[in-house]
Amino acid sequence: QIGGGGFLRGVHHYMAQAMIVLLVLHLMQVMIDGAYRAPRELNFWFGIALMGVTLALSLTGYLLPWDQKGYWATAVATNLVAEVPLIGPALQNIVVGGVEYGHHTITRFFALHAGILPAALIALVILLIFGAKRLPGLARGLGQGIREFKGAVDGVKDELSDVQESIETPEEDKKS
Repeated sequence: QIGGGGFLRGVHHYMAQAMIVLLVLHLMQVMIDGAYRAPRELNFWFGIALMGVTLALSLTGYLLPWDQKGYWATAVATNLVAEVPLIGPALQNIVVGGVEYGHHTITRFFALHAGILPAALIALVILLIFGAKRLPGLARGLGQGIREFKGAVDGVKDELSDVQESIETPEEDKKS
């Protein structure tokens, strides 16, 4: 046993659950605000891909404790994979690593959970961040957002200076 391992595992578990809840809340916000519409539809599809990777991380991590709950949840998920038309049974065999759940299954799910899916998540986030300036349809570039913010601040400053002048200069002084 490693000191603090149980604490770290608990934090990992609860933060993974919180991430799924926050993901659903964010998706609801995007739908309510209509942020999936032009000119941000590409940004929306990146978000959907990130959501898919996050849910795949959740699914693959569920098996890793190798308890009854994880075993049967994996059985249900891989049986759903088997329902894909034409290639389902072959795909299930690849995912499970054979016909029975065992060390091949847990090894594959660990490789997905600790290597392939985090790499995909990082790659998508990097594409999202760096593509925001270069790809049309992605979120506005940071420079344009900063210019708009500065313009708004300058407008507020002008309004405040007009108000300040009207306070400092009484109406009688303006008439003379």
